[in-house]
Amino acid sequence: MWTGTFLLIAITALYAGYNLLVKVSSTCVPESATSTVLATICLQLAALAASSTFVLVLLARGGQVLKLSPTAYAWAAGAGLCVGFAEIGYFYLFRGIGRTARTSCSPSAWHATQKSAATVTAPARVISGRCSIWQAVHRRASILSR
Repeated sequence: MWTGTFLLIAITALYAGYNLLVKVSSTCVPESATSTVLATICLQLAALAASSTFVLVLLARGGQVLKLSPTAYAWAAGAGLCVGFAEIGYFYLFRGIGRTARTSCSPSAWHATQKSAATVTAPARVISGRCSIWQAVHRRASILSR
């Protein structure tokens, strides 16, 4: 029972981290960039590295049968296509569809956004001229709600 509970908590935390990090990554796209597809490729390469490490651990333990049926591979490839297109859309969504320039991370731009926003629940901080996570998430939420 504890293993299942721990696994559920770990998966929930990992998905929360995924959502938060994609949102923060979307705020760090340079103004000159016209596409976020390289961020999607970077995400997929990191996922491939994690999966490859897991396979290597399984193989090192021995006794693993990794061969699947062609149908299993086909369904997995279909799921991979869905995830890939969803991630592309996710990065565009949080960057702002149709926006040619992203919102600035400067303190003055952030304070102007704060004054115009109806609700601000997290303290705004700028660390070394970069947006804090709370700023990035709040800014994306305010852009999407317009």
